[in-house]
Amino acid sequence: MWLSLILLIFAIASYYIYGTYFKEYFEVKKVYNTLQNVLDTRDVLLLKLTGEKISKKTIANIVMLIDKRKETKNSGYTVRMKADVELSNSLKDFYPKISKVLNNDLSKEIFKRIIELEKQAKKIRISYNNAVERYNNNLILHKKVCMRIIHMKPLDTYKI
Repeated sequence: MWLSLILLIFAIASYYIYGTYFKEYFEVKKVYNTLQNVLDTRDVLLLKLTGEKISKKTIANIVMLIDKRKETKNSGYTVRMKADVELSNSLKDFYPKISKVLNNDLSKEIFKRIIELEKQAKKIRISYNNAVERYNNNLILHKKVCMRIIHMKPLDTYKI
């Protein structure tokens, strides 16, 4: 009887602590992992299009930025975010060039899929920004526990 009561109190306290301090962190992590999966898929499809008739300098730059993003996989959120922004800015110039030289149906379908993934990534980045704002607000609200005891740190958002 006492053991059941103690376990029940422990479960309620754990749920309260999770909901108060950790819920936003795990939401940020989930959205971030979803974003990284979408971006990894986009990168693989981009590498399939590098055989098209585009200057080698442009392709080398895109491949270098993709490799840089892969190298930062185990780095913090901010470092990986900067690599992603750099690649996305470079791709804004790359997409019009590649859309002009696509000559077979497979390449065109891959490019359409890349554009769909870019739209998904844009929506997920907005969700990530919202989740990070809630997380940072939670840190401010519970700064004694979150920042001093648990050592959580504020996160950066994507610049819109």
